[in-house]
Amino acid sequence: MSRAPIPSVASCSFACLRGRRVLVARRLGYAVSRIPITVPTDGVRSVDIVMSTSALQLDQLTVTADRTGRARGELGTASVIDRDAIANQIASSLQGVLELVPGVPLQPPGLDAAAQFSLRALATSPTAGVGGLAGPGAADIGAAGTLIVLDGIPLSNNANLQTVGARGETVPTASTAGGGIDLRRIPASTLERVEVIRGIPSARWGDYDRPRRFSETPALATSALYADTRFAWKQGQMSAEIQPGVRVETLHEGQWWSSEARTAMAQPRLTAQLSPWPWLRFRGGAGVVSKAPSIAQLSPARQYYDLVNVNRFTPDPRERLAVVTTFIRDPTNPDLGLSRATKREAGIELDGGQRRGSMSVTWFDDRIAGAVTLRREPAPLQRARYALADTGRGTGQPGRIVDPPIGFDPVPVFLDRYVNGGALDSRGVEFVVSFPVIPALRTRVEASGAAITTHFATNDRDYGAISRLNDFQVDTAIKRVAYFDGAATRSKRAILTWRVVHQQPDLGLVITTTIQQRIGDERRVLTRTDSLAFTGYILRDGTLVSVAESDKGRAEFADLRRLRPSTGASRSSQPNDWLMSLQVAKSLGRSGRLSFYIFNALDKFITYGSGGSARALPSTRFGAELTLPTSDLFGGAR
Repeated sequence: MSRAPIPSVASCSFACLRGRRVLVARRLGYAVSRIPITVPTDGVRSVDIVMSTSALQLDQLTVTADRTGRARGELGTASVIDRDAIANQIASSLQGVLELVPGVPLQPPGLDAAAQFSLRALATSPTAGVGGLAGPGAADIGAAGTLIVLDGIPLSNNANLQTVGARGETVPTASTAGGGIDLRRIPASTLERVEVIRGIPSARWGDYDRPRRFSETPALATSALYADTRFAWKQGQMSAEIQPGVRVETLHEGQWWSSEARTAMAQPRLTAQLSPWPWLRFRGGAGVVSKAPSIAQLSPARQYYDLVNVNRFTPDPRERLAVVTTFIRDPTNPDLGLSRATKREAGIELDGGQRRGSMSVTWFDDRIAGAVTLRREPAPLQRARYALADTGRGTGQPGRIVDPPIGFDPVPVFLDRYVNGGALDSRGVEFVVSFPVIPALRTRVEASGAAITTHFATNDRDYGAISRLNDFQVDTAIKRVAYFDGAATRSKRAILTWRVVHQQPDLGLVITTTIQQRIGDERRVLTRTDSLAFTGYILRDGTLVSVAESDKGRAEFADLRRLRPSTGASRSSQPNDWLMSLQVAKSLGRSGRLSFYIFNALDKFITYGSGGSARALPSTRFGAELTLPTSDLFGGAR
């Protein structure tokens, strides 16, 4: 990505009548510039003219990602979104701009919710609750694996506003922690060009984590060596290109690059392209890409546990007495390391230009192993029980603790720890089609879409409903609760997006209609949910006891035979439906611009077979934007 362009500057010298005049400069693709001048007595004056681009006055305008464009230096599949497409997209931040990538759901523009981007992975909900608190799901894992480079500098995609609970535990439902940066940080108005490498990136780019040092947070040191090259061959109309490369990524144990390696991974990659004719290209590639855990995952906050030893609550506040013991535990996991992603893709491109149109189809298969997930590890704490003396009412005294304790009770607690316990596999097909322009109507039709299947699984333990787990911790009468093995889900979705662009260059007017169809949206739980699904049980001292499958029907395990909670319905789906949005943009003198949009113009609900409907699509939203150069407001000052 790069920021907004600098207006063109032209110089001219001319001779004309003396006195005050207005110089009018016109050029195709640029806004008309009017400059008041005063011609000296000799009738000669030199003037520098600043002209701003005005894409609305070009004869042809593309408002989708360029299907044949190439990210600089890359052979892998890429979507290139230039300034004209950005300006004519309903977008307030980078999130809205990325909706031009095939298969991305449309969202209403705004800054009222965290914005993240999951590349080639369905943003499904987490697989299963882990003790009632779900860890990073498919959306977070997919988004955290997307490298964002701004003006040539990699951004840390591992840092955002982390949210933790009262005792330092992770609260995934309250933040986007671990799922990449918030795209609201990058306004759409500052972007000139966006390159989205959807396929195999070159070995140059890895996962750079550049966190800022905090007084109580160790620095994270990563280093990498990479080498790549590019070979080109051409004979007549036929040409071929190959781009091999390898990257070696190291995550260091200490805070410096000289410290020993915690984990390392070699990442070979290869992309190739064959073009029998200038209008036909075959592409393919395969490679390995690593993802480093975030600094919050490698150096999590300490977790606090308060155990109440005495709680004497009387009507008279002066006689009340409470004794609390605080335990501090460090959830750092020394075994946490790099995730490994294996990527493959193959595609074909047909480019017939404006007269014949173009088409691009890509098949892909991305598999992430060792993705970072959240595991709750049981551990016992000893709660002391004390006897009290001098507890008579009316004394106005809180009573006296008799030491030593009369006994101890084990209390089970759960340590939130990040592990390489997830697997995220996504495969599918993407396409972009640009139909021939209709000159008589000054209209073009563009279509893009994707059909994706995402399989997400974890090997983390699930302790069931959080309410049941809380009761188990505080109620000594509950001797055990069931636990379950990790779960898996499969999600499917197809998205087809149509864009119809009507243009009146002479009027500087562009009308863009976007229709998006959502087809086959389905989520299926692949894990057992019957009453025999439990793996074993946990005791009050934190011990895990497994139960053999052949023994689960015995009477002694009757209290454990319940339907597995927290996985939800085994299958959930949404009916096929669509929404339509409209944007009208008009150029205003110089580089001014007025645009109006209406998102989900028909305010469509999802319609179910029984005839009912429900709000599953975002509601209608209106908006307008006015852009004026400062020269119009301050008499020529810029």
